[in-house]
Amino acid sequence: MQTTTFKLTELVENKETVFQQGIEGRLPLKTSYQLTVLTIFSLALFGCIAGANHSLMQSLISALKLPIIFMLSAVACYPTLYLFLSLLGLGYSAKSLAQFFLICMSIHTAVVLAFAPVSLIFLITNSSYLLIKLVNVIILAIGGFTGVFLFKKYLFSQAPNWEPIYRIRAQRFVWFWLLMYGLIGANLGFFLSPIFGIPGEPIVFITSSSENFFTHLFNELAR
Repeated sequence: MQTTTFKLTELVENKETVFQQGIEGRLPLKTSYQLTVLTIFSLALFGCIAGANHSLMQSLISALKLPIIFMLSAVACYPTLYLFLSLLGLGYSAKSLAQFFLICMSIHTAVVLAFAPVSLIFLITNSSYLLIKLVNVIILAIGGFTGVFLFKKYLFSQAPNWEPIYRIRAQRFVWFWLLMYGLIGANLGFFLSPIFGIPGEPIVFITSSSENFFTHLFNELAR
């Protein structure tokens, strides 16, 4: 990965090299910048398609909302990840862990970008709002599971000779952290809802509901 311009194919085809550079904190600054741009662009494009079922304005608002949700979630959860992995002895520097985390997010959003034509097909065929919403949620979930799988796979590659007890503790923490990361993202998504734009409803940037994601989910289950 010595080219002056980072390419999406490098992230997919040479992921072993990219991950190793990130884990060791050797990812070039320009590449980190390009990965950030790729992440934001992928989310913005997907948000644009997701909101287009409602109106052009909702499409533009959703293109802004989706990157905000992902970036704020990452910024909010990163300090906890770094602190506890350091205390558990994994040995990542703040720089290398940030680069590793960025690579995982980039792959997550690259998967979402790859599914964008699928979302577009459902949009232009006048599918129902519920079907469009379901398809887009599934696409985001597939991207999320891909990112989580690679995150778990490469995170512990720096400590192959760990004592089993320490590895188990670190793995338990990582599962807890991933759950926290997902819930924070879900709550931010609820706060900035709707992403998809409810037909017949006015355009809003921030929900007027007095609920949060957790109380809304509880009330929906109670019904």
